[in-house]
Amino acid sequence: MTCPSSLKRLIMEGMELPTESRMRICAPGLVSLRLLGPRGRTPVLESMPELLAAHVVVDWDSEDTCDSCSQREGDEGAEQFADDDNISQDTKKCVLLGGLSEATDLILISEDSRKGLEMVSHIFKLKTLLLNDYWCYPADCRPLGCILEHAPVLEKLTVLFSCEVEDNYKVEMEGRLDRTERSVAISHHLKIIKVKCEVVDEGVYNLLKFMGALNIY
Repeated sequence: MTCPSSLKRLIMEGMELPTESRMRICAPGLVSLRLLGPRGRTPVLESMPELLAAHVVVDWDSEDTCDSCSQREGDEGAEQFADDDNISQDTKKCVLLGGLSEATDLILISEDSRKGLEMVSHIFKLKTLLLNDYWCYPADCRPLGCILEHAPVLEKLTVLFSCEVEDNYKVEMEGRLDRTERSVAISHHLKIIKVKCEVVDEGVYNLLKFMGALNIY
């Protein structure tokens, strides 16, 4: 799907996408994107150099059955993000996140129960990121850590232990980076991390442990 360069805002909600091949979305002039609950194979988002804000909710009740992916041996659930259509093994790329790499404000929610996604795209301009606990599994929070490594100017991170973006949660915590012992693995611009949940469970404890290892308290 090719959009005119004059298109600045695009909302796609609950669309039935092709199952035989991936839809490619080319919208070079896009400033704002809302991609909510697409069904079918993961769409390929082409470069959006003007993109400022994106809200992406992917429920992964999809027909995506790509077997090739970038996860480590034993991981599951990353195949939706590898572009395996008509390209070689060496040129696989992150089909969804790659197109969001220019965004400065990103909401990224996945409702899939499978864990272990590897992040492979740099998001050089990202300043504000809200995502859910999908990105905190397995227990070492490796996908979240990979995102932080690839977001050099990130200022604010919010992690929801929910698939719904609500105004209020029963438990809300804030952490800040210890400037005296800052980890080189994350942005030195990072000012605050917020964690929001209904109950403090093992997943929350694992995230807090991960944050502590990065000197975020």
